[in-house]
Amino acid sequence: MFVRKAHVRRAVQHRGMRILFAIAVLVIGTTVPASAQDADRAEQIRTSAALNERLLQQVVAGQSMSEVHDLNAQAALALGTAQDLEERLRAALALSTSDGDRSRVNGLLDHTLPVVASLERATTENSLNAAQGQFNQAFGEANEVLNELLPIVPPAQTPPVPAALPNTGSLGGPAVSSLPLLGGLLLIALGALLRRAPRVQGRPASIRSGDPEPGLPRQAQAQST
Repeated sequence: MFVRKAHVRRAVQHRGMRILFAIAVLVIGTTVPASAQDADRAEQIRTSAALNERLLQQVVAGQSMSEVHDLNAQAALALGTAQDLEERLRAALALSTSDGDRSRVNGLLDHTLPVVASLERATTENSLNAAQGQFNQAFGEANEVLNELLPIVPPAQTPPVPAALPNTGSLGGPAVSSLPLLGGLLLIALGALLRRAPRVQGRPASIRSGDPEPGLPRQAQAQST
């Protein structure tokens, strides 16, 4: 009877460990992917800002040219940068998780698409005035992108690692800050499992298996039985 209860107890403990492992995977799995997605979006926004600054420099350089064929060539160069910018903004839009973030990125795209269209036309313009006009339109829209993009660019620097662990607060990302919650859940689940595990009632296991009671010789125990 005792052996059967011991097997049941071990089975319950093994099942409890599987439950605790599942809880750990659930908590960590819901925080780490979100953190990685936010980091990817931040990188796309930072790259978009760098591309937009390069685009403005290329457009300004084109505005100072006085030959139409030079303007056509400069427009093709700036067009490649503008298309890269559009691609990055679309990637940031796909990674945005809130309505506010999606709205801001859509606003950036609304200014970027006219830049692409103006530069495409500038690559084939035959007249100097017409080509310069396309560059002027591209500059105006690209400048609007810069004005709206700079306030939402996340900092590129990562916070330095402290020399000593802080007494209070979180060390960093969502995955680390969720560890106290995870530990609490594990302790609660473990306590519940220990309360539900079958307890062996009665005499100790050494007596149930036929071993002599401590302090009594085997012959005395045999006479008593």
